[in-house]
Amino acid sequence: KIVEDADEMLVRMAHRGGCGCDPASGDGAGMLFGMPDGFMRTKAKELFGVELPAAGEYAVANVFFPHGNEQAMVDCKAILERNVKD
Repeated sequence: KIVEDADEMLVRMAHRGGCGCDPASGDGAGMLFGMPDGFMRTKAKELFGVELPAAGEYAVANVFFPHGNEQAMVDCKAILERNVKD
């Protein structure tokens, strides 16, 4: 029900930018979902072998890298890794 309501809200918000207005950049509206701490802890341990800090002391991101240009992807990943370490 929540996802259905959020989708309906996005459909009705075209006048407020709730649309993918630039197909070249992929901008537009979407839905943001909270990720349960327990789930993230399990996946961090399972996939990366790491223990996460206390809830509220870490972040989770969804990153979109360019496709079709291997060097651009390598460069973007390097920039992301540098910034995450800071």
